[in-house]
Amino acid sequence: MHKKRILRLLAALLICFPGYSSTQALITEKNWVNHPKIVEIRIIYNEIEDAIKEKRLTKKTKTHEYEGPYVKPTLKAVFFDEANAVMKYIEENGSDDSALRFSYYYDTKKACGLFLSKAER
Repeated sequence: MHKKRILRLLAALLICFPGYSSTQALITEKNWVNHPKIVEIRIIYNEIEDAIKEKRLTKKTKTHEYEGPYVKPTLKAVFFDEANAVMKYIEENGSDDSALRFSYYYDTKKACGLFLSKAER
């Protein structure tokens, strides 16, 4: 479980910082908790989640009928800020016994993180 979390965070870094310089400190198992790039992603995540809780973002959803295992998302949700910029995008796939939720977080219109979790049904 711990290694999966590290891999998700590293994937988020690759999306957010594709030109990451090799002269900067590498992210390792020992420094990933306090690495500046990880801390930056956590700040973005917390800002977006706080804005959702405080109802400062507009949410639009679209649902689809279940068509089979992972054929098409059964739920799509988008959270917009006051300038209509996408801040978070969610897709849910699967059925009651095997559902996944993909959450994408954005900072100034670029993806900054992908978080995969079991969808609550």
